[in-house]
Amino acid sequence: MSTEIDKKIEELIEKKIKEKGRDISWVENNPMAITAYLNNISNGPDLGVAIPSHDLYDIFIRHLYPAFRVTDGRFSPSESKYWKDKFTAKQKGNIEKAAASVGHVMATDHPQLTYIGTAWKIAENIIVTNRHVAKELSIQDIDGKLKIDEHIGAKFDFSDEAVDPSQAKFNIVNVFNTEPANGVGVSFLKIALSEPEELDLATDTDDLPDKVVAIGYPGRDRGAGGDSSIRDHIFGEEYNIKRVSPSEKLEIENGKLEHSCTTLGGSSGSPILDINTGRVVGLHVSGKDGEPNEGVPYQKIREYFENLPF
Repeated sequence: MSTEIDKKIEELIEKKIKEKGRDISWVENNPMAITAYLNNISNGPDLGVAIPSHDLYDIFIRHLYPAFRVTDGRFSPSESKYWKDKFTAKQKGNIEKAAASVGHVMATDHPQLTYIGTAWKIAENIIVTNRHVAKELSIQDIDGKLKIDEHIGAKFDFSDEAVDPSQAKFNIVNVFNTEPANGVGVSFLKIALSEPEELDLATDTDDLPDKVVAIGYPGRDRGAGGDSSIRDHIFGEEYNIKRVSPSEKLEIENGKLEHSCTTLGGSSGSPILDINTGRVVGLHVSGKDGEPNEGVPYQKIREYFENLPF
């Protein structure tokens, strides 16, 4: 599909959203309306060429839910017509500063996986991720407690690129859990590092942000459902590299968090960042095609962190 048609479709989608005087949240709350619109324009009168509606949906998703690559600590929202003017200089600075504290969890000798998930620095020598990421590096006792499997070669690195685990800078030496095995999905990993700075958690006095980003390392999902060509289009067939994925949807209620940042399996553990304050409002846990992503809100992260055994 040509770049010119790509741009034309983006312009039509942008026009549709502006007609409603809304932002992405309108699209998320009216999926049937946008689906009908895509089906209508797929017939070609506005484009000058007929395009299958699933190809239009591909571009629609990439347009509204991009995953910007981080290179040398920077990202460029200009790749997306919708998002290119959505960040102030301060917000972009907050995101890039936070990205420096987000790293890749991997293993040299895992029987199936090389790249496992995302984690971020929350305190000196401590990073935080999902419990299911930590489980891939650990053995579990009868009480459900985890400890690092010394034979797995658990590694961590802050690089923007996909690093071979054998070249990763840090060894993960321990796992701390302060929740039951069936808890919300938070684990803390011990690692010897002083830099970079830790990320701060949001506070109860912060307003709920209207824009957030997930910062992590989306990987090619094993056994993922849905159309893989859409994922390849969004990610340019480049996986396991650091990315910034924005969203205008965030809900925190009854100890649960929902967001619509574009994520894949390797995103597990990503911080959900308030771009206005640079503080973390949650930790990404999981997502399914066509459904809101789930996460752990900052209140739960703080509760578990404050109960760490040291």
